[in-house]
Amino acid sequence: MKKKNYGLFFTQPDVVDLILSSILFRTNQQILDPGFGEGIFIIRANSRLKYLSKKNEKQEDFQNKIWGIDISPSSLFLDESNFFPYLIKGDFFSIKPGQLLKNNYFLHKIMHNKQIMMPKFDVLVANPPFTRQEQINHSMGMKYKEQLILQIEDELDHIISINKRTSLYAYFIYHSSIFLKDFGVMGYITPNLWLNVDYGTQLQEFLLKNFKIKAIVGSKVERFFEFAEVDTIIIILEKCSNESERSSNIVKFIQLRDKLTNILCKFTNFDKREDLGENERWQMNDAFWNYINDLDNYKVDMQYNIRIFPINQGDLWNRGYDKEVGKYIGSKWDIFLRAPDIYFILLEKGKEFLVPLKEIGTFRRGFTTGANQFFYIPAPGKKNRNFYTEKDPNTMDLLLYDLKSNQLRFSIEKEYWMHKKSNDWVPNYLIKSPRESDYVKIKPESLNQVVLIIHDNKQNLKKGILNYIKWGESQGFHNRRTMKNRQRWYDLGVRKPYQILFPKRMGEKFYVYFNNKEIYSDQTLYEIAIDTERAITITLSFLNSTLGRFFYELAGYELTGSVTVAELSEFLARRLLTINPDKISNEDYKKLKEIFKKLCDTPIDTIYNEIGIKKTEPVTLNQIKPLRYKLDNFFYEFLNLNNEQKVEVYKAVIDLLNSRIIKSKSVKIRNKS
Repeated sequence: MKKKNYGLFFTQPDVVDLILSSILFRTNQQILDPGFGEGIFIIRANSRLKYLSKKNEKQEDFQNKIWGIDISPSSLFLDESNFFPYLIKGDFFSIKPGQLLKNNYFLHKIMHNKQIMMPKFDVLVANPPFTRQEQINHSMGMKYKEQLILQIEDELDHIISINKRTSLYAYFIYHSSIFLKDFGVMGYITPNLWLNVDYGTQLQEFLLKNFKIKAIVGSKVERFFEFAEVDTIIIILEKCSNESERSSNIVKFIQLRDKLTNILCKFTNFDKREDLGENERWQMNDAFWNYINDLDNYKVDMQYNIRIFPINQGDLWNRGYDKEVGKYIGSKWDIFLRAPDIYFILLEKGKEFLVPLKEIGTFRRGFTTGANQFFYIPAPGKKNRNFYTEKDPNTMDLLLYDLKSNQLRFSIEKEYWMHKKSNDWVPNYLIKSPRESDYVKIKPESLNQVVLIIHDNKQNLKKGILNYIKWGESQGFHNRRTMKNRQRWYDLGVRKPYQILFPKRMGEKFYVYFNNKEIYSDQTLYEIAIDTERAITITLSFLNSTLGRFFYELAGYELTGSVTVAELSEFLARRLLTINPDKISNEDYKKLKEIFKKLCDTPIDTIYNEIGIKKTEPVTLNQIKPLRYKLDNFFYEFLNLNNEQKVEVYKAVIDLLNSRIIKSKSVKIRNKS
């Protein structure tokens, strides 16, 4: 089986040395690479131990210090003279500490007559396989994933319930933890996906509860593997059972802004790696980590092209812990690696004024109907792929005509597609997509659909809606999974629309809606209810500002396939930063209210047109549309940003959007080829 089937990639020596220098600093430390492959970690660990050793120590003293396990090992380095690490051919997940290993496990002939107890280790290093969850059974055998989940959950005393979407590298981390001694250290290379994705929540929680997370290293300019399809990071962990020690630990997110080789050479007197001997290589890596370890504050170092963002591990926990549900549900850690510098300036300047959106009001998703085809029907005079509609002027029934035959199919009584407001009957207008309104204040006449609201048992329903429900059942809608949790499958429940509608996805256009007409929304939008008109105006103004968009861009997941957008989960949307309305003075509120009135009546354009540039042009403040700048500048001035910092906000938004578009195009080009 080829290495790529396991998701294996050759590890760069510079990356290996960087990891080893951070965790291997004594000659009496015992080391395991649980997926040694080509043996690069083992070869460099031997070099590291030689460098650390005293001159009178012999190389043979290190033989029992270095162990390796691999299911499909390479034999390229097995014949290295005078170097015999304990190399085991086997499935890492079939081996546990304390297990008696017989001679057939070992690759070196000198060990073929031995039986050795598998120890625990001081150091684990690895580039574990990146195999995606859907490929695990294909690569490793039928039912392998299911059996592995049961095994890992049992090993960890069921402290976590593993998501079936978990990739193989995460299982490596879970299983590796039982091989570590107390205070043992782990240095792994992994994809960066777990910093965000759903199964990443479990891995984040596991690491926070069992390790001091010493460092997470990512590069802005290169991938650590040339042929890997995902970006990779380095994680440095120390096993720790003391909760208070873990909570007070400082996690350092390190962004490399130049190639690793170039950065490391700046810690020596040599310009090129090729000029370095072994001692110089280890000395420059030690110098790098000494420099990092001495930094406890945020810093952008232009000399070394490094940015360090330190954060208390307890704060990382709090960011992902939801008090409402009483459990850790994860947060976006990649923001500390990929966010532009202006983000951290804004956090500092706004620390007394910025709060999570969930603290401003009540938050929920729009309708999840389970059968939009049934519940969402054309508004009067509109059509969909099945029907066109007219309103009966006498009864106000909604008449549904077959689009192909023009025959009347259904007559739905007014109380099911309309509601009463101030003694008038008003349609249950629905907004399903942000593309349906070009204005912050939604205009009902621009909407194409209404939603059916039905709150009674069948014996009490009128004839028209009952016939429509029977048609829905003939289509099988009532058997869908979503319906089975409802008392009446056709009843969406009692719901009053909230004042703010917030899009789940954002592209080149972005606006948060003022729902003063009580329009219903689909689950493609989130709804926010806020108590006062003052707080509604301030919140809507900020969310529609470029600062609001900037925070959305960084909080959201990047989708770079056929749809090029940023997307916010409900959890992340609740935590999106916004301005605290209570911090705005009454005098400033009056100014903002006038800006907001104009905003409501002005069509929103793409971010490029709003800022007044083409996609690759530099940003200047005098190009920005007057209303856009007036709105933005209100909050810029409130946060005391200078002109250079204002420009940096605009540049950051454009760069984030351009980056997403470039990634999307690269995927399309690769698919065509």
